[in-house]
Amino acid sequence: MRTLAIVALVLSASWTSAAEREYFALDTHPVDPDARIVVTTDDVEIHVRGTTSGEVRASTDLRIAGVGADRADAWLTGRMPKVESTPGRLTITSAPEGEGFLGLGSFLQRRRLGLEIPFGCTPDLTTGSAPITLRGAFDDAEPMRLRSGSGAITITGTAHSFEIRSTSGNSTLDLARPAESLWARTSAGNIHLDGGVRSVQVETASGRVELHDLVGSATVETVDGAIALSWDVLPDDARVKVVSSRGNVRIRIPFDATPSGRLSTSTGFIRSEFPGTVNENGDAVDLAGGGPRFEVETASGDIVFEKDPGWFAPDRQATPAPESAAGE
Repeated sequence: MRTLAIVALVLSASWTSAAEREYFALDTHPVDPDARIVVTTDDVEIHVRGTTSGEVRASTDLRIAGVGADRADAWLTGRMPKVESTPGRLTITSAPEGEGFLGLGSFLQRRRLGLEIPFGCTPDLTTGSAPITLRGAFDDAEPMRLRSGSGAITITGTAHSFEIRSTSGNSTLDLARPAESLWARTSAGNIHLDGGVRSVQVETASGRVELHDLVGSATVETVDGAIALSWDVLPDDARVKVVSSRGNVRIRIPFDATPSGRLSTSTGFIRSEFPGTVNENGDAVDLAGGGPRFEVETASGDIVFEKDPGWFAPDRQATPAPESAAGE
């Protein structure tokens, strides 16, 4: 491991001998090509990007100001990363213990951990209140595990599969191509996916769920959150289950799909662009197709089940090309 560290101690003459502390370090850690990189922080942001290098490069950037010197020192020391390397695994931890209240006058300006992780490795990231951002094509990550308390999770790139847990932080995935699977569970955080997965399971108590460009089966369960799902490709053997207690559901599938199954709501309305039979009470629709099966149920929300016209839907009208202006 190679380390460059710079520690700046700046004492301020302001009220109650408030102090300022800064710490910046660059570290390099050799790892196995397929190692799991486990990073755990409390309130230190985690920013990851992929690299073709064969080692993990870490930059730590910390700053605190506006508290007493002893507390500033303790704050800084508690967040300096601790590193443990074992075969197939690199563990980086920044988790202070028993810190207590810093005082009303404290203000924290920087607490960031930046990492370059080889593409063949698998990121495994956990934070308490700080955000996680990740960019890169980690195609062998099976699964990539991301956990957060209240911090947001933002992913741009790819992985073989994802496992996400969050209390109240929102999760946003912008994938370059469909992943094999996504499993996500939150209490109050929203989940937004673009780029698709082949199989998805999402559970949330009160978060909004938006999953787009799907290419396979899906299971989504919420207590009090709206759900919006759309498919690029929907195989005939796909199975979709959506359950919501108090949320509207909007589903869009390819125009040429022949969905089967049932749509039902207790107090909302149902609008379906696909053929089916409405029951006597008017609160359920049995779809008439023989293809992918849908079981969609909401207690007090509306259900909209619509066609995605795509590029080749029969009701799309071609627009004649403009005549050439030559010779005018």
